[in-house]
Order: sequence, then C-alpha cells, then structure tokens
Amino acid sequence: MFHICAFASAFTAACLMSAAADIAFQAGSWNVWYSSATSMLRLSHPVSGTVVEGELSCNDSTRLVAATNRLLLADDGGRTVGWVSFPHGGDRIGLFVSATADAPQTISFDGGVQFRGDAMSCRLVPLDCEHVLSLAVGTAGSLLNDALYSPSRDEAFAVRGGGPTFTAADAGKFGFDFTISSEEPAACEVEISIERDFYRTRWAPDYRPGAPLPAKGWLRHHLQLLTGKTDAGKKRMASAIDAIVNRAEMRPFALYPYYGPLPVWDLAVGRSFGQCHRIALFNWSDKPWGGMVKWDMLGEDPDSEFVAYEQFGESWLGVVSGSMMLQVPPHDVKFLVLEPYMGHPQFLAPGTVSADEPVKTQTWAEDVLCMKVATSAGKPVTVRYAMPDSFRFDGVRVPKGVKVETRTESGGHVLAVTLESAKSHDVEVELKFR
Repeated sequence: MFHICAFASAFTAACLMSAAADIAFQAGSWNVWYSSATSMLRLSHPVSGTVVEGELSCNDSTRLVAATNRLLLADDGGRTVGWVSFPHGGDRIGLFVSATADAPQTISFDGGVQFRGDAMSCRLVPLDCEHVLSLAVGTAGSLLNDALYSPSRDEAFAVRGGGPTFTAADAGKFGFDFTISSEEPAACEVEISIERDFYRTRWAPDYRPGAPLPAKGWLRHHLQLLTGKTDAGKKRMASAIDAIVNRAEMRPFALYPYYGPLPVWDLAVGRSFGQCHRIALFNWSDKPWGGMVKWDMLGEDPDSEFVAYEQFGESWLGVVSGSMMLQVPPHDVKFLVLEPYMGHPQFLAPGTVSADEPVKTQTWAEDVLCMKVATSAGKPVTVRYAMPDSFRFDGVRVPKGVKVETRTESGGHVLAVTLESAKSHDVEVELKFR
C-alpha cells in the first residue's frame, strides 16, 4: 500500500511532475501525464478537481516506455512485448494492458486519489450473493468497495475492474491501488469515471441533496421486524439494531438498496487504533440457524486475525482468522465483536450492547496499556479487555476521584474494568501487565 506521507508528497509535487513528463495528453475530460524517470502516472479531471497519482509498475523483466499517447512494454532485449493504452470517453478513462502470448504482463498502480472533501469509500456494484448489510462509521473501509462518493455534490468516483482498494488518508484523500493483467480478458482493464448526479439520475425516492444515502430507508423498515417469540429475544434484537443503527455518522457502504431481511448486519468502525466490527447475526426464522461470518464478506483480508467476543452471552471466542460460525436460536440474535488482534492486552468490548464507543484512544508500551475512556457523571461504565495467555494483570491506575473495580472473566482471558466518576469526561486509565 502506498504510504500516506508519500501520497501527500506526490500531490505537492504534481506541477513538477507534469513539467518532466514523457507523455502528456488529453483523454476526453481527463489529462494524462507519465514520467519514466519516476514511474509516476498522473490522471487529472479538472472539472471535478479529481487527481489520481502514483507509481505504475510492470513485470521485473519488462519496462514501460512512453510512446505519444500510450506506454509500450519492452523486454530486456528491447523487444516490444505489449502496451498499456488509455481508452476514454467523456468523464471516463481506463488503463488497458495487452501483451504477446509468450510474455503475459501484470500492471500495478500504487498511489492515491484526491476527490471531493466529504468523500467516503463505498460500493456501487452489488455482490453476486449478498446477505450482509454493510455499514460504517468513522474512517472505516472495505476491500469490497469500488468507489468514492460525495454526498454534497451527489458525485461518484467509480472504479470498475482492477480489484481496487481505498484507504482513508485525509479529507477527500485516499490511498488507492489496483492491478490489471493481460492473462485473462476479464482482468486486463480498469475503468475510472466521474459519475455526476449519481442519485438524481436514478430517481432515488429518498434522495435529498447533501444527505442522499437512500439505503438508510431500508433500516427504518427493518425496525418493524422485531418478531422475537420471547420478550428476551425481542429485547435482544431491538438492542442489537439500536447498537448498530443509532449512530449519527453511520452510513451504508452500498449506495444501492437492499431487499429482504438480511441475516448479518456488520458495522465497521474506523478508529485511530484499528478498524473493528460490530456484527449482529439475526435469525428471522422459526428454526435454529448457524450464522456464518467470513472475513471476505466483511471486506477484510481472510488471513487477518481478530479477537472475537459475543456480547449477549459474554462469551470469549478466542483469536480467529478467516471465518467463524455461531448458533442462533429462532427469532433471536447473537452480537459478535471482532477487534484486530494485536498480540498484547487490548480493548475487547464495551460492557453492554450499545451504540457507545467508550474507548477513545489506546496505546501499548512497556507492558502498560494506556487509554482514554469516556464516562458519564455518576454512571458506572464497564470496559472489557482481552489478555493473551502470556500476560497477567498487575494493577490499574486512574486519576484521583475516579472509582475503579476490576475482575477477570472467561478463565482469565478477559479483564473487566468498571469506572465511575463524579463528572462526565474522558478518564485516563493505565493497566499494568506482566
């Protein structure tokens, strides 16, 4: 992934790069620059102010050579074995790679994109089999996302093909990469387009300028689906929905509508100390259900490791990678928390299933976990922490005037810390381990 500092430097030096470019031409509404000295490609769309810039690389045995309005691929002997062209039309531009059969080529772009200041990463193309309601708050992203969207301008930066990934960097700026290959027709091209009046031209019924996201209407409908056959089941389902939906900055990843009672609701929470997931597994049926969660369904790398915890049952599920399954009774719900595994004691889950995120910051150094935890005047707040087997809790320090109680749970894997303060503020907490 292109480093954020390098991404910022690339945009700062944009004018210098264009002056030193080996090719510079207009392609519809886009301008194209490429410098062989730095392997940097820059695509700009003046009307929207969009700039895509980063390193374009090819196979180790070939090099890119500028040729008027395309890039040739030359092998070590100087033989042309393929090319990269820039098909375009209006607000659309692409990169297309073609190569000889004896020398297939892979072209990778590693850089960033600058779009509208309120842009967020999202998904425009529905998945083949979709049964996860994907939601997000903060800087959360997903490997399934294929676009950026600006609510204020009702404008999308859409990417088709290339397996794109977006990483939030700053307001309107994202790390951006993709890969194309000549080996398969379906993988040889990536297309980038600016889609203006995204919702207006689709006549979305709930569209409002500045706050479109019609998919939120689907959530309001599902608030009526609390069909728990017991009071306990109904309360758990209502609590799970509230914990996921009742957030001011919550947004759907998908800009298209969902249909039917999806069984998995995933809220990705972007924070300074790692993206986590709050997942409700709803069983809307009359029979028990094995709720399967796969990391690729969540837009995560299947090899990623997460610490897993089920909040309603206060169940420690360990360190998990790839996927997991939970049994859910009829007309009931399980609430799964996935925190990125850090290899040391770390925040695990709030004390209750709610929309609150009590831990604001978290750092680890010299066997001490330091945090800022939000408290409300006179109300105890409990936070749970995961403890790997090689660590033991060795004490807690909080400011004067803050009451604190600790206890271990789940066979010593979980540390529960309860704080109570006379005033509402962020309490600095230090947990010592050995």
